[in-house]
Amino acid sequence: MDYKYELVKADDDLPIKVILHTSDEEIYIPRHWHEDIEISYVLTGKIDQIYTDGKEYESSEGDIVVINSNSIHSFSVTTGKNRKAVTIFIRYEFLKAIYENYDQIVFTCNSTHEKDSSRIKKLKNLRTLLNEILVHYFNKEHDPLAHINLTGLAYQLIYQLLHDFKEEKKNSPTIKTNKYLERLTLITNYIKKHYNQNLAIDHLAAHFNLSSEYFSRFFSNISV
Repeated sequence: MDYKYELVKADDDLPIKVILHTSDEEIYIPRHWHEDIEISYVLTGKIDQIYTDGKEYESSEGDIVVINSNSIHSFSVTTGKNRKAVTIFIRYEFLKAIYENYDQIVFTCNSTHEKDSSRIKKLKNLRTLLNEILVHYFNKEHDPLAHINLTGLAYQLIYQLLHDFKEEKKNSPTIKTNKYLERLTLITNYIKKHYNQNLAIDHLAAHFNLSSEYFSRFFSNISV
C-alpha cells in the first residue's frame, strides 16, 4: 500500500475550501485519502484520469466527480492548454455536525458517464450552485461579509448532495483496506487533538500498540 493520508488545512473559519488548478504541465497526484468530501469540477480542458473507489474516469469540461470520505483516489493530467479545474473540499466535521448519520451514507455523483435524464438535470443544478460558490469564494478578499454568504452556500451544497445524490452504504463485509483506513482515522483524530505536543513516531506508535516500523511505513501526512 503506497497511498497516503492527506490532512486538508481548513480555510479560515469556512466549512469549505477551494483550490484552483490552472497549470498546463503534466501533473500526477498519487493515491491518497482523507476524511473531507472532495468535489472535482472541470471548468475548461480535462483531467485525463481520476481514480476513485477502484475505478478510473476521464473528466472533461463541466464534469463533476464527488469523492467520498476515506475513498482512495488519485489524479493524472498530461500536458495541455487552457486547462482550468477546481477542487472543493467540504469539512468532515461540518458535515457530521449537521447530518448525524453521515457515516452511513455515500454520495453517488459522477457526471462523466451519466445518461439518466433526471440525474443530468440534478447535475445541472449542482453545477449552477458550484459556479455561484466559486464567484463568491474568489471574491472573498473584497467582501468582508463573504464568510456569511459562503457558509450559507455550503449549507445549500450539502442539502443538494443529500437530496439528490445520497445513498445508503452497502452492508458489505469489512475488507482489510477499510480496517486500515479506520486505524488511520483514529490516528489522525488523535493528532488533531494533540497537535501542539511533541508527537514523535515512537510515541504515536506505542499509543496505538504498533511498532515504529509499521507506523512509519503505513502512515504519513501531507498538507495542502
